[in-house]
Amino acid sequence: MRMRMARKECDIIRLRLHTLFFAVTLLILSTFILLGCEKQEKVSPYKLIDSGIWSYNEKTFWLDNERVLTLSNRDLRAYDFKAPNVLTIWNIKTGEISFSHEATGILCVKDGEVLFAAKKVGGKIDEKAHYRGPIENPEEYHAQRKNVQMDYWFDCGWVPRETFGTAPLKFPFMRKLRGDNYLQYVEKRGKDSEGKMLYHKTKKFPGVYVPFYIDPYYKINFILRENAYFVSPDQYLPEMPYYHSVWWVKEDGKITGERILNKSSFPARGVLSVFPLKNNYLAHYGGGGIQANSFPKAAGLYLIKESEIEKVLVGAIGGVSVSPDGCMAAFSHAESYKQVNSRTKPHRTVKLINFCEEGDKK
Repeated sequence: MRMRMARKECDIIRLRLHTLFFAVTLLILSTFILLGCEKQEKVSPYKLIDSGIWSYNEKTFWLDNERVLTLSNRDLRAYDFKAPNVLTIWNIKTGEISFSHEATGILCVKDGEVLFAAKKVGGKIDEKAHYRGPIENPEEYHAQRKNVQMDYWFDCGWVPRETFGTAPLKFPFMRKLRGDNYLQYVEKRGKDSEGKMLYHKTKKFPGVYVPFYIDPYYKINFILRENAYFVSPDQYLPEMPYYHSVWWVKEDGKITGERILNKSSFPARGVLSVFPLKNNYLAHYGGGGIQANSFPKAAGLYLIKESEIEKVLVGAIGGVSVSPDGCMAAFSHAESYKQVNSRTKPHRTVKLINFCEEGDKK
């Protein structure tokens, strides 16, 4: 009798050991699977094309649908501050990298012409000047009159200071957009008001009330292919649905909008930029939190399709720009924030993703 009970107890122990072994094995396998998935998330589902160009200030611009412009040095060497910065052109069709003029900064590109700052030819050591024109033959760009201000957001050139629009101590006031277009701040945003703004085709054109308010959390750009202004959030604020939408404003005053974000789009509030593509929207999320790398696995590029968000590329990203046709995005990218400041490879480089060609998706 005692023998049978002992055997029964042994069988129970064996069963428990087998169960424990199975559970541990399952846990280990699950961990490897999750780690594999986590590692897989860092790989872009779209073809990522690397130019190999180290960008001085991470910014990228499009001269046309085939050429990306950035600021680097002739050796493309990271953080080589002894070498002069030059306008660096990446031909995405041929893969060729060429160089134009020495420059201290690129201000804007409009209608195929570039506006940049550089040391003044024949000037003093620290004297600088502006140059504008085709990348092959830019000329010194002088202010044509006094009291002007550089507008590199919309008109990409000198504009009369009185038309630029500055914020006085009290409302209302006007803010210059492209050409003769203006935004008028009618009522300040505060505890008792969401703020009121009018869009004016010209100063003489009757104003149209807009359903948004341009403040530190919303920004406005002009998209040439749509011949319209694009208003988008400049921060991700999950607790504030007011900043979850984007808006289009035609030059004639027609306004359309749609909600593309929600309270769970990203893990935390943080820096956000949204860019309109040909068919969808591209979002650059900075990672959220107080520091940019609080959520390093979340920082990166996201494709927004009808409010559905697809992670495209993880890493430290800057200087995002979209091609004139809306198909491609160029940007500076490093796999980690540590690589951003690295003087040796791997370091940040200018890269490209084409969102229009199905063959580019892996």
